[in-house]
Amino acid sequence: MKSLSLNKKFKIALLISAFVMPSLAWSQSTTSVITSDEEVLEVKPLEEEDPISLFPSDEELEPTQVNEDNQVPAITSVPANEGGSAIPGIVSEESLAVIDPATAGLFDTKATGGLGVNMWAGSNRAQMKAIFTSLPDRIGSKTLQLLAKKLLLTSAETPSLEGDNEIILADGIDVLKMRVGRLIALGFGKEAKELILAAGLENDQFQAFAEQLLEISLLESNFTQSCDLVHSQTGKLGEPYWQKNLTFCHLLEGNVDGANFGITILQDYGDDDPLFYALADKILGLNSEIPTVSTLTPLHLAMFTAADLPLPDSILTSDINVNILHALVNNPKTDIQLRMQAAEEGMKLGVIEGPKLAELYMAQSFKPEEIKAPLSTAEANYSAYTRALLYQAAAAEPTEETRAVIIEKALDFARKGGTYGITLAAFEGLIGQMPIRADLWHFADEAARSLYAVGRSKPAKVWIDQLMDQAIRNADAAQELNELWAMSRIASSDQMTMINEEEGRRGWISYVESTVADESEVEILRRLDMAYSLIEVLDRQPVSILAWEEMAMRDANLLALTPNPATMRLVKFAANQNRVAETVGRVISMLGETDLPRVSSASVVSAIEALNQIGLEQEARLLAVEAALENGL
Repeated sequence: MKSLSLNKKFKIALLISAFVMPSLAWSQSTTSVITSDEEVLEVKPLEEEDPISLFPSDEELEPTQVNEDNQVPAITSVPANEGGSAIPGIVSEESLAVIDPATAGLFDTKATGGLGVNMWAGSNRAQMKAIFTSLPDRIGSKTLQLLAKKLLLTSAETPSLEGDNEIILADGIDVLKMRVGRLIALGFGKEAKELILAAGLENDQFQAFAEQLLEISLLESNFTQSCDLVHSQTGKLGEPYWQKNLTFCHLLEGNVDGANFGITILQDYGDDDPLFYALADKILGLNSEIPTVSTLTPLHLAMFTAADLPLPDSILTSDINVNILHALVNNPKTDIQLRMQAAEEGMKLGVIEGPKLAELYMAQSFKPEEIKAPLSTAEANYSAYTRALLYQAAAAEPTEETRAVIIEKALDFARKGGTYGITLAAFEGLIGQMPIRADLWHFADEAARSLYAVGRSKPAKVWIDQLMDQAIRNADAAQELNELWAMSRIASSDQMTMINEEEGRRGWISYVESTVADESEVEILRRLDMAYSLIEVLDRQPVSILAWEEMAMRDANLLALTPNPATMRLVKFAANQNRVAETVGRVISMLGETDLPRVSSASVVSAIEALNQIGLEQEARLLAVEAALENGL
């Protein structure tokens, strides 16, 4: 490769120094905006701290440690043996070897959170690229979100590539950019930045990731880092993309003349972005109307933050970008009800956690008459607003018996309203605080489901034991025990011993029939099918043939979403060949964009079988539990 001129090396060094800091945690300094009225607006406090160098000396290349928790070392390469490369994609030329950047990752083995250094064994380079490009931007399953992170962040040997060093480097950088792009799209910007830094890139290679790094910094509202990067692009500032970002930096820095000049240049380019110009006016303190938009770019988002403005409710659409969704939840200027709705949507997509949703629920204010009658208010108008009301009522209730009743009712509303998963996550903390007592046996079924949902089968079993003691002498307790028949068999390797197995199954069917809206035969059939299929695929004692015969007599046919048959076939083929990464990627592509309550049991079973086959038994069970909860089992 050609050597860089001294001037080019200096310019790229500016880019690198903007991003490499200890533990990737950026310190804070003060940035001010000077408005047209000479008023000073502080945008974001930042503390200055000397940067450290990302790259080693020219004499020796060392792996870069990037995990800020210092728990998992970054894996940037596997050393070659004396006779040549140990990794496909590393070519030896006498004593000189080139490292394929696509091998970079934050962890490698399953013990450290990865899929293993050999996860691409059996797959070729084209298949690897196809897997990365086919991953959806929105994944509605927590288990599949976890698998996507493992797939994208594992350091692994890559399929070999024929060619000289420059071909290998160029292709490796392209693959790494694919992975970084997928991570950003899924809302994992922090991990994407760590992955770039873990790759041990040389200065000129690092430049290829400038736009992605800027996008991450803008999404994080890290304006000092963003503008350091923009100013380092001296050779590109004539391009509209960089000129627009430079104009924003001039606004932040109080350089009104520079900002106005940049706006003139952009308009000469024919740039058509009314929102950008309106936000620029707002940052300058001018009275400009914000146009109605349905989507935002990372730059727009940063400008809303700099102008200290609420985000518009028009952006909360069904296909909202997950990063904008996350920003909407965390924007304190935005209406609290809009933030709650966004948080509930973010829960489904893995960018918001239950405690954050609970925090927003607690921030909502209510009328006195609503606080006095939370259950009837929620029953009359079930929404994010009344879910927050029920949460506050349960949190404020001093008596454990009454608190248990409120939580039970909140989850019952959620089950019927299709929000069970997100409501359960929000109430998880309150449920965990409930004491396990004999007099609270009526709360045992909901407590057990909640604990199963987060993988805590042992404390769930303690609640079930309380329920079983009561079931011996109490018919209502026996029915509540029966309601756990399917979930207990799916969620735990220690199958719950029913007082009577067949009686338990029939009691569970009665429970399903009572919780299905309008007693829909199609919906009842769908839940029975999902439950029986999940139980059997997890290698429990098979459901009796009598159960399937009774199900066959129901007067209904299923209308469920079935993925592309070719995808299901490729999932099975990859698993049979023990192609770990390919199997995981195809499972995510098959189910990632589909709501689990709408997908066919056959496709869920296919995914679980494949994950079990490649050794991901824990993830297979998590997916089964998730499907059970989302399907009201």
